[in-house]
Amino acid sequence: MPSVLTFDPSGTTKTGYLYFQDHQTYELGEIMAESAVEQAKNADILIKNKKPDILAWEYSQFFKANYANNDLIELIYFNGILNWLSYINNIAPTHTYKIVNLEVQRALNNKEIAGLEQKQVQGKTGRPKTCWYFRNKEISIHERDALTVFFIVWTLKLKKPWPWK
Repeated sequence: MPSVLTFDPSGTTKTGYLYFQDHQTYELGEIMAESAVEQAKNADILIKNKKPDILAWEYSQFFKANYANNDLIELIYFNGILNWLSYINNIAPTHTYKIVNLEVQRALNNKEIAGLEQKQVQGKTGRPKTCWYFRNKEISIHERDALTVFFIVWTLKLKKPWPWK
């Protein structure tokens, strides 16, 4: 079974990731940094430690000029850096996937991912807030998107059955 590392990249703040070996051995987490270069260093460490067979990440085809701020510019840089990291870490181009953010949104909208739930919970202020859970553990939206990238790669690209029911 191939090991898979997926990212929901952010040029700044948090990048979600999922590392999968099998249905019992997986890790959902976040990389934190303030620039694309720092994010890349942390991603490279993760890639070198995990040595995935397959690397995939979410990217956007839609960059609007009125949204061009520092975060977006860093995100664009980080997407290019991820491609470079796959190359220098000897991950074959046939085992590298760039998943368009519209595919991620479509999978989330179709609610196809067994084990992923959206729940309304009471926030600290007493107001309801929406939280995401995977296998009854609360996860961030960045971890959710990394999980969704994994779902797309695993079920649609590799045509394997979803490992969690």
